[in-house]
Amino acid sequence: MEPVDCDRLIQGLYRAASGQAEWPDALQVVSDALGGSMCQIVAVEKSTGRLALSVQSRSAPVEGVLDYIREFHRHDPHAAHALSLPAGEPFQTS
Repeated sequence: MEPVDCDRLIQGLYRAASGQAEWPDALQVVSDALGGSMCQIVAVEKSTGRLALSVQSRSAPVEGVLDYIREFHRHDPHAAHALSLPAGEPFQTS
């Protein structure tokens, strides 16, 4: 695996967060850097526990993404922990 260009990776995330780039492109750089099959950002509405946002890297298989949106987010073992954190506190899982 090639060395990770951290500057490119971080710049891509900042560009996506500021609306200057597409999230799927920025997340693809992360996925490639980690050697993963995909990368995903998920946001949960704390007041209801429901999925509010799900954005994936370009390499994400559409079937898996749709399955997650339809069903798995309700059973996601990380959701309970994420919901217990203060608003705005990031939660990362592998």
